Amino acid sequence: MKYLYPLDEDLDFNPTFGFKGLDFVQTSSASPEQYDVFDNGEPIAYVRLRWGSLTVTDVAHHDIYMTASPEGADGIFVDYSQREDYLNKAAVAILKVIDPDYEDLSARPVDPRFKRKYWSF
Repeated sequence: MKYLYPLDEDLDFNPTFGFKGLDFVQTSSASPEQYDVFDNGEPIAYVRLRWGSLTVTDVAHHDIYMTASPEGADGIFVDYSQREDYLNKAAVAILKVIDPDYEDLSARPVDPRFKRKYWSF
């Protein structure tokens, strides 16, 4: 598997989380907490929680998702429940870029003036 960013040397292993059929491989555990996202083994996105903002970029480094600060999170999610909630939202945003017909009621455009697709939840 080709990673988008170097793996975190502090991790004994790089945990993988599955959300909406995508694999989120944790490449850094804190400050920033970050993930490479794979679809059928192919890298498709990069997720990072840094300075209280969650961003998702595609492999060409185009922003496809941004959200305001997850409550209490700076460079790491405060618990698994928060991680699960925000990574699921990131997965929806990624899937909407891959397939514009993808249906998920929690995904909605925030501002039509953006040239790329940005979602806020």
